[in-house]
Parts: sequence; C-alpha cells; structure tokens
Amino acid sequence: ISRTVRGRKETRPPALFGTPQPADGVLSPGDEISIQFTKRIRCDLIFAADGIGTNININNLALIDVTEGGILVDATIACNNDKIVITPNIPNRFIENHTLRAVVNGIEDLYGNATGQIAWEFFVNRSSLNWSGGPIEELTLEGQARTVTREIRNQGGSSISFSLANIPDWMEVFPRTGTLAPGGILTVKFIFPASLVNGNYSIVVDLQTVEGIEPLPVNLRVACPSPDWSFNPAGFSFSMNLTLQLDIEGEQSTDRLDKIGAFVHGELRGLGMVQYSAPLDKFLVFLTVYSDVAAGETVNFQIWDASACSLYGTTIESFPFEADGLIGAPLNPQVIRTNNMLLRKIYIHPGWNWISYNVELPDPSVTTALSSLTNPSGGLIKGQTAFSSYFSAGNIWLGSLSQLSHLTMFQYKSNAYDSLLMIGMPVNVSTPIPVVSGWNWLGYLPQRGLPVNQALASLTPLNGDIIKGQFTFAQFVAGIGWIGNLNFMSSPNGYLLRISNPGTLVYPQASDNNLTDSGNQGVFRLADEPLDLNYTLADVIREDELPFNHWQVNPQDYEFSMNLIAIVAGGGNNNFLQDGDEVGAFVGNQVRGSGKAIYIAALDAYMVFVTIYANQEGELLNFRLFDASANEERMLQETFGFQINSIRGTVENPQVLSLPSPTAITEPGAAIDQLILYPNPATDKVYLQFFTATPEDVQVILTDALGRELDSFTWSSTRGANLLEWRPRKGLSSGMYVISIRKNSGLLSQKLQLIR
Repeated sequence: ISRTVRGRKETRPPALFGTPQPADGVLSPGDEISIQFTKRIRCDLIFAADGIGTNININNLALIDVTEGGILVDATIACNNDKIVITPNIPNRFIENHTLRAVVNGIEDLYGNATGQIAWEFFVNRSSLNWSGGPIEELTLEGQARTVTREIRNQGGSSISFSLANIPDWMEVFPRTGTLAPGGILTVKFIFPASLVNGNYSIVVDLQTVEGIEPLPVNLRVACPSPDWSFNPAGFSFSMNLTLQLDIEGEQSTDRLDKIGAFVHGELRGLGMVQYSAPLDKFLVFLTVYSDVAAGETVNFQIWDASACSLYGTTIESFPFEADGLIGAPLNPQVIRTNNMLLRKIYIHPGWNWISYNVELPDPSVTTALSSLTNPSGGLIKGQTAFSSYFSAGNIWLGSLSQLSHLTMFQYKSNAYDSLLMIGMPVNVSTPIPVVSGWNWLGYLPQRGLPVNQALASLTPLNGDIIKGQFTFAQFVAGIGWIGNLNFMSSPNGYLLRISNPGTLVYPQASDNNLTDSGNQGVFRLADEPLDLNYTLADVIREDELPFNHWQVNPQDYEFSMNLIAIVAGGGNNNFLQDGDEVGAFVGNQVRGSGKAIYIAALDAYMVFVTIYANQEGELLNFRLFDASANEERMLQETFGFQINSIRGTVENPQVLSLPSPTAITEPGAAIDQLILYPNPATDKVYLQFFTATPEDVQVILTDALGRELDSFTWSSTRGANLLEWRPRKGLSSGMYVISIRKNSGLLSQKLQLIR
C-alpha cells in the first residue's frame, strides 16, 4: 500500500466577480466594457468572434450591435489574470446611442474548467456633448407662439463643435451650430411659431458631433383656443350632478381637452372636462349644473371638440333641472350626443378683418348672417366685387352685397371689438371653388388647418404665384412648393390668391391626408391621433414665453397690403441676414410691417417675407434692419412706394436691400439722387420718386421718343424724399416716353413705357 497523498482537485469553473461593466447599463465617457472572475483565467485561449453581418461565430467573446440587428462590432480584447476588457475598434459615432451586447463563452481557468455563456447589454452614451432637460413635450394654443429651451453640455475634456440637423419647417431653432469648451453649457431655443395649426407635431432633432449623434425627441400639440366659458358657481343656490360620456358625431370622446357646457336660457350654468378614470378604464365627464330655482328650468348643452376645433351648438339630449338631482353614474354614465350643428364664433377686431366661415348657413343673407354682431354701427363688409354697409335706423345692411358665401373671403371693417356667431351644418369640404387667372378671394372650407402645399394641391401654380393672408404670405417655387411665412391655412381666416393658371380649387378631405408636407421635415398628424403628452391646462401658455417681433404693427388699422421678399446685402456679404435678424418697413417713422429672417433649406439661404400695410397707394416706404447679433437697428438704403397687392422680389430673385457704406448718407432714401418710376410699364398712373436738397418748385416734363414735349406741370417738393403721383392724359397712346424732373441741381430723366 502506497503512502497517502492529500490535496484538492479543482473542478469548479470561473465565476463572476461583481457585475460586468458598465454596471449601470450605460457606457458613459470614461467607462469600460469588462468582466472579472473569481480566479485567474487562460488569456492565451481566448479567441474573438468572427463572421459577417449577423452570421456570427461567437468563439469565446463577441461584441454585438443590437440596434443594427445583431451585427458584429470589431473590438480589441485585453486580458490580464482574472479580467477581460473589451474596447470597440471603430469610431464612437458609429455606435453612439446604440444598444450593444457583450457575450463571453467557454472561458477556462488555469486547470481547464470552462464557464458557460455569460451576456450583458448596455446603452452607448459616450459623446462629450449631451442634451440636458429631457425630451420636449409641449402643449400650446393655435395662434400663440411658444419658446422652449434645452441645454447642450460638454462633459468631455476637449472643445467639441456641433451642428443641429433634422430641423423641420414648423420649428425655429437657435443657434444651430457652435463649439463648446470643456465643461461648457449652451442654451438652445426652440421656437414654435404662432402660425401652426391644430395638430400633433413630432420630430427628433439630432445633435451631431464627430463623436456621434445625440437625439432630442420633440412632441408638440397645438390646440385650438376653446370657447371662453366662465361663470361664478357661488352665485347660485342649487345644483345637480351629472356623470357623462360625450358622443361626438358617433365617436366617444377620449380627448382631455374636449369639454361640455351646460346652459339655461343661453346662460352658462356648468362646465365639465373629459377625464380618464383608470379603475374603470373609461373617459368620463363629471358635470355640476347650478340654478337659483329648485326646478322648472331646462338644461341644454354645447360640446367643444378640441381635435376638430369644432363647437357643436346644440345636442340631442337636454334635461330638466332638479335641485340635488343625479343623472348618470360612473358605471352607467349618461351619453350626450351631438347633432351635427356647428357653432362658429369669429372674433372681430377694430379696423379691417379678413374672414371666412365653413358652415352651411340656413339663411346666408347679409342682414341675417351678421345679426349676432353687437356693435355693427359704422360697419362695412366687402367681397371681391360688392359691398354693404350697416344702416342703423333700419337695423339692416344695405349695398350691392346681399348674400354671403362660404366659398369666398370677406373683409369686414368694425369700429369696435365684437364677435360673430354662425350656426349651421358642416360644409362639403370637396366643394369646387373656381379659380381665375389673377387675384381670387378664397374662403377656407376644411374643419382643420392644413399645410399650404396640401391645401392648394389641386391647383397648378407657376413661379411667382402668391397666396396671402392678412398677416403672412407665401410664393410658389417650381420643384419646391410654397415658400414663405404662411405655412398653414385655417378657418376662419380669408386668403387672397394670385395665380397664373385658372383652375378649380378642391380642398382635400381630412381622411385623405397624412399631413406630411413636402416642404416640411418631420411628422404632422391630425389631432385625433393620440399623442401622449403629460400636460395640464395650466401648461397651455405662459405670456413671458411669447416671442415678439422687434417691430409691431396692427394690420387691422389698414385696408390694403403688399408683399416683399428680400435679402440684405452689405458689409462684404451678399446676404447679411442670420438667425434673429428682422427687416421693418416704415412710412416716415411709422412701422408698416416687419418680417424675421427665415432659413430656406432648399436654397440654403435666409430671407425675409414682409407684409406691408397702408390705406392708400403711393406712400413712400423706407426700411430698417434689426441686427440681432449686435442688438441694434440699421438704416437700409432702398425706398419705394406702396402699391396695393404688389409683390416686390421673388424667392428665386429676391429684392436686395442694402446696408449703407461707412460714408453713406443714413437719412432714409437720401443715398442716391435719381428719378425712379413705378410701375413701369404703366397703364393709368405712375409714381415718380426723387430727392431734393431743399424745398423747391420742380418742373415735370413728358416728351415722346423724338424729344417733343407733350405735357408739363410744376410741383412743390419738400426736402429729402418726394413721391408724386402722375396720371397720363387719356389721349396718349401706348409707346415709349421720357419723364424728366427739372430742379435746381439739374435734370433727372427716365424712360417710361405706357400701355393703354
């Protein structure tokens, strides 16, 4: 019998020591991908995975990109004693914001004991620049702008440059590029303009660096302003309670912005909002109705459909008021159904209002249709070819405009704030509207707003055609679409369309739209497609977040408008405009219109789209630039006269406005001593623009092509810019003429083409 040999036979495979790294599931700057065991391992027997695409032979270790469908990531393996470190062997930008899976298998200890398969996943977030503040989830009201900020932070050890990409037309972002030093913080503004119509807007803005892309989800809901329902419950002695479900044209309401108003004799007596009951999985309304009498009154209802921007003026159900009464219960709610009768409320401002309506009125006569106005005295309503004014003594409207139509827009002049109520059936959105070559006054028929490119898709516009509202406009560019600061059309606004090709306008049905505009990036969805935003009504708007133009003008003060598409040249730049810059139009020192610089991605250029206002033709306009980077106003050199419905500049050939040179005269319009004629060619009238150093009598002379004098007269000028309207006498035929201004400093002449 041999001697006894005592010892230990090692048969246990290596076990994990701690947690594979990164332990928190996020690969951040400075983190490593590693795994550690409870004993030393055979580093010389570790072989990395091989294969192509998703066809992978794991061998002993693999790094897999889950986000890309399971492809193999090239990596370097470092092994020392009991630890394995995996380092991706590709630039970080290719895996940033991806989920990776590390897999180890068959790792042997010094005695040949092998592990089974061990795998762990983690998210890559190693970029030095990151967004701070979380995704943008916002709710705002139609017609009101909103500004939101997020921060970009540099958590790395070196300066990093960035650019923002995937920015849609329905959102302004400033700044879009920059460089951050180590530890630097930059605030980025996201501006949602007031022109956005009712709907849900979604996009992911990319923060791009050499290290990769950092996404920022943006979800915005734009809601229509709801009816201004408010009352004081404390003023009543009795109440009753109703638990309701809202049935809006056959569909149950699931929108927390939908609401119902209870009315007695036209007076609001109760208000309820749709809310979700999680225990019952139901959308309910808990409505309390108030009264000063215990019984005997009838309660009627109006329902606001927020997603469709529609107010239903009556419902099928109504109930007698009963003090302490109870109608409906959470398990068995009372259903309130709409009856397809819409109530339109159009708010009227003092001065001129461009309006249209999209309901079928039972009686479209002017007197009946406008009967809800409370301040009609001195009122005037006009269409494209006819008008009527209010006759106080008879409480009627008199004039050539006898009936209104939802197919056209109207201009209404009021002497006071007012509102117009119209009740009728929804119009047929597909009703054809004939469009002639030239100017057309358009009504807007759809219940929801639409991007301009979709709303006018049935037309065949040409380069230079114009669509304009009272505040904004857009011009058609072949191959691109409608470009300008009018991005959406909506009710109850009216529009002027100048188009070259006659045709028929047919607005698209809501069911025909996915509402992705060819001119926009990102997604614009109808508001009845759910978008889960964590909002409350208090979140809708905060006045201190509303961005304003540097110059303010009240368009309702003016009957007429013209449009300007321009760039600003000067200081060695062919186009000086940048983010935040603004151009203002003035008559003397009175602002008549302004427009912020808009970036046109298709042209890679900034432009301004300015609507200019006046009450008469021929007023002399001068221009100023607000330089946002310097926070200062700068005078521009050009001046020209106001012309009703004219368009200066095009998107492809914008009007150039010039910054003066350091030695230039800065008085508006005093830079060049020349005679300017417009329009040229002219028909029945022409404007003469010129300058005189001092007040003097100048002589205006008209000669033909042979130099024979045909007409002359004397006109008293003022110092500086002068604008003179001249009407050629009827006897002059079509042809080329010369107009001259003889003044103390010499003679100014220009050729004029007359078309009769």
